[in-house]
Amino acid sequence: MYFIKLQVDDSRMNDTPVSRILSLLAILLITASCSSVPSSAPNEAYGRAVGSATGAMSGAAIGALLVKSPFSNYIFPDPIPMPSARMRLPEELVHLKSPDMTLGKLSALLDRALIKAKIEGECYYLYRDGFALATRIEQIDITGSSLASPDRYSVDVAPLRRFDLKALVSRLSAAPPGYYRCIVFIVCSEEITFKNEALTKEDADDMYRHGSARLPKSREDIRCTGYVCFALIYNFHRESQSLPIVADERPITDAEAQLNGAGVLAALAATIIP
Repeated sequence: MYFIKLQVDDSRMNDTPVSRILSLLAILLITASCSSVPSSAPNEAYGRAVGSATGAMSGAAIGALLVKSPFSNYIFPDPIPMPSARMRLPEELVHLKSPDMTLGKLSALLDRALIKAKIEGECYYLYRDGFALATRIEQIDITGSSLASPDRYSVDVAPLRRFDLKALVSRLSAAPPGYYRCIVFIVCSEEITFKNEALTKEDADDMYRHGSARLPKSREDIRCTGYVCFALIYNFHRESQSLPIVADERPITDAEAQLNGAGVLAALAATIIP
């Protein structure tokens, strides 16, 4: 799947609102009518064709912004974007020492635990000989604990719902910050590798949109002998409502504290093998 981010070149855009709307509609129609787009991105030639048809912006501007989502093929990126924190889950917690444990049973175990922890939006990707299970971005507090509903899955900075002198002073002196997190579980039998690039908020949104709702059947019966399970924590923050959400290279607290704050570790401990 391809996404187009539109960047308007004012020098080539007519001044009337109607012409702008028509130009944007033309871009969308041309994009939708194309049955295939060359896999190399950016595709400047394709951008020139669209730009020529609309007269709205330069072909290079469109072509440079025509990019394929790294999460659109159900295969998790390898190397993996660098997490803010990570933790190898104990084998006994995810029953990896059980001789009958398969990838299908492990995925079901994680699904049930996430439901108990009230974590929404999990989605699956293939990763090497195992899988990746990603969660939706949630809003958290400075300790790494998930916010209560309805604030947990809101991108808006949560209101102050109980009296906290330190938080109150902070809000009186500056705009309130917001803290966010998504979790990715990686299951495989090989050493995982990372690239020196952060997972952006846009990447996390793509990851949530494109994943599969369940583990592919082709992997369900694979035994987990020699497999490990990592929990990768991706932290984000926004300094005020008017500013964008940005990735954090460093975690707000360690991975174990955040998994406890999300209710994941307690939920795993209370979940039996399916």
